[in-house]
Amino acid sequence: MADDFGTVRRNILFFLYSLKSSVDRPIRTKGAANPKLRGGDLKPLLMIEEARIVFNSYVRFRHEPSAQEWAEARSDLINFITLFLSSDDVDQSILQRLFLPAPPRSL
Repeated sequence: MADDFGTVRRNILFFLYSLKSSVDRPIRTKGAANPKLRGGDLKPLLMIEEARIVFNSYVRFRHEPSAQEWAEARSDLINFITLFLSSDDVDQSILQRLFLPAPPRSL
């Protein structure tokens, strides 16, 4: 899976950065003038950032995680998505926003 590892890693990070960008865009463009936007999207952004940090803890400094680590990473990502979609802290209007592809600066 060594060749696939890099692709899977990049795709997951691409998804997390794109999700963060999609949630964050209204804050960056209108948030300064609208305090409700600044506060309302902070928790979802923190949830996304936590998921990215946890995922990186499995893949950042290794050539390839073990099968056990991959299983844990997948479980953590599935739990993040489930929590994100069902959390009271995530305004459901976020799910109506345009998904903005945003590749990470460095992988």
